Amino acid sequence: MIDVWKNLKYFEKGANSGRTKGFNAKADGTAVFGRLFRYLENLEGQDKEFELKSDIGVSEKTWKMQFEILNLDNQGEVEGLEDDVTDEENEDEEKEDVFKVEIRIYANNEEDEEEEAEKDINIQIVKKEGSIVSFNKFYKKIMAEALKMFVEPEQKQN
Repeated sequence: MIDVWKNLKYFEKGANSGRTKGFNAKADGTAVFGRLFRYLENLEGQDKEFELKSDIGVSEKTWKMQFEILNLDNQGEVEGLEDDVTDEENEDEEKEDVFKVEIRIYANNEEDEEEEAEKDINIQIVKKEGSIVSFNKFYKKIMAEALKMFVEPEQKQN
């Protein structure tokens, strides 16, 4: 899998949106995606707060990874927050708190893209669909458990 990723192109630096979180790093895309892929595959074996709901999709051309996550910790809360008035039919329905995530890697500089050394990159984690609350919770978890090793020391919060 990692051999295939070596040919992926970095995105050009773009504008951020409100649904995006990210950080700068000095790393190679294969190291970042390799770590993410292993983390997501093992997500179900952990504390069962989140579950991978879809296959992990990686673009054939660019550093883009997409997947869906189910927030297991929030199942009852979603129903209660949506409406105080419910039909009998709706009470039986199970509301799933699923959100779509896309991770992109941008090159901060365009020099030596073919080189295998660590690069100055920007990793963007974007909520495509779903609950912003669940996405923020997942973002904190993935940063703490999978991506903190890539964060530059000057960006770390005390």
